[in-house]
Amino acid sequence: MRKIDIGSGRYPYKPEEGWEHLDIHPYPHVEYVCDIAHEKLPFEDNSVDYIRASHVLEHIHPDRLGFVLGEFLRVLKPGGRVEISVPDMEELCKQLLSGNYKALEGIYGIPIQGTPHLTGFTSELLKDKLRDAGFVRVVVRKENGLTATAFKPPIAVRAKGEMKFAVSLRSKWDKAWSWGVMYEGYIKGLRQLGYDVVGFFHETGEHPEDLSERIEIHIDIATSLERRTLPVLLIGMTEIMVESPGWVEQEPVRKKLNDFDLLAAPSQSAAVRVRGLTSTPVLVLNEGVDPDLFKFIPRNFDDELVFIYIGAASDRNGAWLIPEAFRIAFPHEKDVKLLIFTGGKGETRPLKIRAGSDERITIDESEYSHNEIPNLLARGHVFIHLALAPTWTLTVPEAMMTGMPCIVTRAGSFAEYFSEEFGWFVELGESCIDAKERGWGIAHWRVPAISDIVRWMRYAYEHRGELKEKAIKAAKYAREHLTWAAALKRFLPLVEDVWSGKVTLESLRKSPILVNQTGWRA
Repeated sequence: MRKIDIGSGRYPYKPEEGWEHLDIHPYPHVEYVCDIAHEKLPFEDNSVDYIRASHVLEHIHPDRLGFVLGEFLRVLKPGGRVEISVPDMEELCKQLLSGNYKALEGIYGIPIQGTPHLTGFTSELLKDKLRDAGFVRVVVRKENGLTATAFKPPIAVRAKGEMKFAVSLRSKWDKAWSWGVMYEGYIKGLRQLGYDVVGFFHETGEHPEDLSERIEIHIDIATSLERRTLPVLLIGMTEIMVESPGWVEQEPVRKKLNDFDLLAAPSQSAAVRVRGLTSTPVLVLNEGVDPDLFKFIPRNFDDELVFIYIGAASDRNGAWLIPEAFRIAFPHEKDVKLLIFTGGKGETRPLKIRAGSDERITIDESEYSHNEIPNLLARGHVFIHLALAPTWTLTVPEAMMTGMPCIVTRAGSFAEYFSEEFGWFVELGESCIDAKERGWGIAHWRVPAISDIVRWMRYAYEHRGELKEKAIKAAKYAREHLTWAAALKRFLPLVEDVWSGKVTLESLRKSPILVNQTGWRA
């Protein structure tokens, strides 16, 4: 492993660990003499594993920073690491304003000891300069002033099994619609496609309520990977940020979003909203289904018809509207039922009030695992999900794969692949609810039109012949397009292009290009 300490000064840096030294002055221990501000580094392209530059860049004129960092990038091997320390200008200015005039030495330097300081850095500026130069996975910490670690993008590794993914897992997350299910699905899909997956199991118990803490989990994983010197891309899942823009506007959260290499959003509309909140490129990554767990279920649509909803009893899922619409659509019919399974998630009182004493409606609050969902779906004929926010939703594609026509809104992530071949769209009405009052940040959600829900429930009841046809088409489409592996196939081309260096993260940050299901250029 070749390691170069640039600007080592009068004292060697850990020569016993194999470090070589470069400086503008020919000190006895210095192997390479070079004026890095004006001369190319005396190393071949892609020949160095690790570069350290401690308190060097502040002596470089701003006009020459791009050249210097470009040279660092040139000589590093693909996946090679750079570590840079500089004075923390923000902290020094705070000290100066508080009366500590010794801070002036940190701001301007001490000319008698060498060249004065020509450039000042804040955490964000240091990060931006490294990203502008083409480095990825840039992390800046307050240590030795400011210390940044960053990596040269890895070389092309088209051979499957050589590209590695970091996937975070959470313990005690075996419930039906948990993030754990999504992570496990993506892991399985990646392995089915032949990729190597590096998994980290993070003990959190419950999902942290604080968004900043949620993001910090991902950053911790990245730090763990860096300690293992394993080149990975850090990809963040941004569902909660979509529906709660007020939370994202918190400055600490926005800064942490910029620490990701890529962000994944559940839909094109969600990606557009997130893209306006961060410089990190945003991709669309639809949810998937496990075809080994969710198999086609033959159903008899001619006798009793059962509508079913599986999901949290939350406002953003429009759950409270379902029993109300059911009772309006079927005031007296005996051969129709409604089953609602909340899994113990959310407040069911609004649902029970609207269900009244109607014996045809069952609201089941008992918990169940994800593996039990196929058995629940087998009890119904038509699935209904009335999302108000553009979030990931697992149960709609799962219902489709078992052969269920669906009644859905155009707000959830499924709106981008669902079509009227598989069921019916409920239009959003004119009324809104205040998401902030319900603890979902600063947003207003349009409520699905109750008349449209009633219309399609009634239509499904009266046109049984269409149900079987839609069920077969839904199952066929889901099996071909909505597995975890299929979702990743739409997502991976861009990740591979970034991984190989064909596309730089910096070019994506400057581009409004988003990613959709048909390919990565939208």
